[in-house]
Amino acid sequence: MRKTLIKGDQVQLWPKDTFGKYAIVREVTEHSVTFEITRVEPGERFYKIGDKITLPKSHIFMA
Repeated sequence: MRKTLIKGDQVQLWPKDTFGKYAIVREVTEHSVTFEITRVEPGERFYKIGDKITLPKSHIFMA
């Protein structure tokens, strides 16, 4: 199994959250990854489809 993200990967963000958030990787840099939300489960109040989120690589855990 690959332990790195590349542009185009589809992922679930924060898998243990109450409401699922799913995204596609849009950009990977040396220090961060930008995701675009593609689907959210009913009840999610903060994120919506089309939102872009940039996270530092140090905050990303891949199982």
